[in-house]
Amino acid sequence: MAKRMSSISEPPADAAADEESGSSRATHRERSEEASAISGLVLLLIAMKPSQLAALSLDPEVLHAVVQCQGFTKGARARQLRLIAKLLRQHDHEAIRAAVTHVMRGKGARSQREKTYERWRERLLSGGDAALTEFATQHRDADVQKLRQLIRLANRDPSQGKGKAASRDLLRSVRELGEAAATASGEPDAVDENEDED
Repeated sequence: MAKRMSSISEPPADAAADEESGSSRATHRERSEEASAISGLVLLLIAMKPSQLAALSLDPEVLHAVVQCQGFTKGARARQLRLIAKLLRQHDHEAIRAAVTHVMRGKGARSQREKTYERWRERLLSGGDAALTEFATQHRDADVQKLRQLIRLANRDPSQGKGKAASRDLLRSVRELGEAAATASGEPDAVDENEDED
């Protein structure tokens, strides 16, 4: 992996000439660390979904190169990785890294919330009125009658079509209430993260 990363972001040719002439202030170690950081950023970018890339407001040339690279294999991919690294050196790659971190953090926060919603669904299905009361206390906007009806339907026939549909609708209702609360509290949100509903 180290060999691959170093080949992605070889320092510019003029850096070696600067070093020989003594005009370069960056040490070999600093250039190596920067090359490694850019390599990591390139790999993060090509692993992102189109909606996540769109949220980054990348330079059009960088965005085009990243999207192209996602469709390449082997030799063409290696060349494209080096091109992306070269383009990133011409831009504020630290600002791009901060934007990537923000988008990925939003994805992680959304995933954590999704796990919480699924746990709530299980509690509501198995915990009876006590669980529903606790949920309604935390979510004042909850339609308790609708939730109670969905819980009954889901528990009545959990393996049949109506029961499965009610379970999905229950999760959707819990998610909507949770996302409304998350938005109100200013939590980061994922960019177009499509969660599977059970």
